[in-house]
Amino acid sequence: MAARWHTHQRREGIAQEPYINHLLEVASLVTETTGATDPNLVIATLLHDTIEDQGVTSEMLTSEFGQDVADIVSNRR
Repeated sequence: MAARWHTHQRREGIAQEPYINHLLEVASLVTETTGATDPNLVIATLLHDTIEDQGVTSEMLTSEFGQDVADIVSNRR
């Protein structure tokens, strides 16, 4: 879903990398740092810019990924 929602978004800078690369890098860091003990945190990391950049609502995230993920993305956890 993150890749689909960010499909046309590019990183700033000369390289103009696909935005999903940023999300995957951050998710990798979170997975490594936490020892992959909280899958919802990793999922939320992949979705962390969807509300502010893509117009995805917290309700949409709750429907697709559950309340815990939506709360993390919305900074309520």
